[in-house]
Amino acid sequence: MDDARISRLTNALHERYGFRAISAAELELYVTIRGEADDWWAVLHHHWRAQHVPLLRIEKERGDHQYELVLGLNSPQGTADDLANLTRDIVSHAHTTMTTASFAAKPFDDQPASGLHLHVHLEDGSGANLFTKDDEHLSEPLAFALGGLMACMQLAYNHYCPHPEDAQRFADSDHVPRSLCWGVNNRYAALRIPTTQTMYDKHIELRVPSASANPHHAIAAMLASMLVGLDLRLLPPPQEYGKPKASFLNDLQSHTPDAAIITAFHALMV
Repeated sequence: MDDARISRLTNALHERYGFRAISAAELELYVTIRGEADDWWAVLHHHWRAQHVPLLRIEKERGDHQYELVLGLNSPQGTADDLANLTRDIVSHAHTTMTTASFAAKPFDDQPASGLHLHVHLEDGSGANLFTKDDEHLSEPLAFALGGLMACMQLAYNHYCPHPEDAQRFADSDHVPRSLCWGVNNRYAALRIPTTQTMYDKHIELRVPSASANPHHAIAAMLASMLVGLDLRLLPPPQEYGKPKASFLNDLQSHTPDAAIITAFHALMV
C-alpha cells in the first residue's frame, strides 16, 4: 500500500508534467549509548555502507544524547525505504546492545524535540532543477509546489504527525515550525528554502513531520500536496522573515482548505 502510493504519485508527476521528484531527509532521534558513541554508530554505518544507503553523515544534535542522520539525494521511494530501514536497524542494534533509542517527537520535556525534515525538488527530463528563485521571482513549479504544500497542510498533518503527543514538539521555542508559512533559510517556517549559491539549485525543506512519522505516509502526503498545487495552480502567500509570533498549530486550524483542494488531495492519497 505504502510503496504503491508513492510509485503512483511519482508516476503522476511524470505523466502529467514530465517532472521527476528528487528527495532527501534528515532524521533526529535520541540514543542513550553505553560506552563510546562512535563505536556504536560505526557498526550501523558499516552495515548501511554495504547496503549502499546514501547516508551523508551522522551528527550530534543539540539535545543530550540526540543525533541526526542525514540522507543524500534519492528517489522518494528510495528515501522512504531507507528511512524505514534505518529506523528498523537502529531499534534492532539498540536492543542487542542494551541501548535506549527513541524516535518520539518529544521524549524529554527539558530537551529539544525530534523531527523528520524532508527535502524535495523537481527535475525535468534532462535533469535540470525546476525550482528556481531570485530575489523576488519563483519559478512556477516551485511556486505551485509551495502553494500545494501550504494549502494541503491541514489535510496532510496526520501523516506528518501521526501521534497525539507529536503536537508537543511545536511548543519548543527553536528549530521547529512556529507558523504555517514559507521562507528562505527560515528555520521557524513550516516550509524552508535553504540558502544556496545560485538561483538554479533550490529545494523545499518540509519541517513539519515528527521523527515518529511513517516515512512512506509522510512522503506520499508531501508528493500529493505538491501535485494538488501543480494541478490547481495554487500560489503561496508572501514569504515570512524571522521568528513568527504565531503558533503553528493555531495557524493550522485556521487554514481550512476549500472543497476542490480536499477532493483533489484525498483522490491522490487513496
